[in-house]
Amino acid sequence: RAVTRERLAAVTEATPLADIGAAAAAAADAGAPIESGADTPAMLEHCLKACGTTIGSREFRAHVLRLLVTIYHRLPSPDYLGMSECLGQLDDAHTVAALLEKLMRGSGTEF
Repeated sequence: RAVTRERLAAVTEATPLADIGAAAAAAADAGAPIESGADTPAMLEHCLKACGTTIGSREFRAHVLRLLVTIYHRLPSPDYLGMSECLGQLDDAHTVAALLEKLMRGSGTEF
């Protein structure tokens, strides 16, 4: 189920922060995924910043950060810095180390 920027904005505009998870689920029913937009990097950066400053629930924040890692990884050109930032906030040093090792062993095209 894909979440569109427009649908998410429309649902969350009038939605209290406590209901943001339900709003995201409601937004997932129509349109192209967020990964297909021209402003995807800016949207993902905004989500990452909002995660650290707006979301109070530790469990929900961890869920959103894991989703961001997945989205960063699925981009046509994966954003390894964004993945690392999310994994750092999740205190997942093992996965960050594995990611860095993969990049060091890679062909260099990842950079």
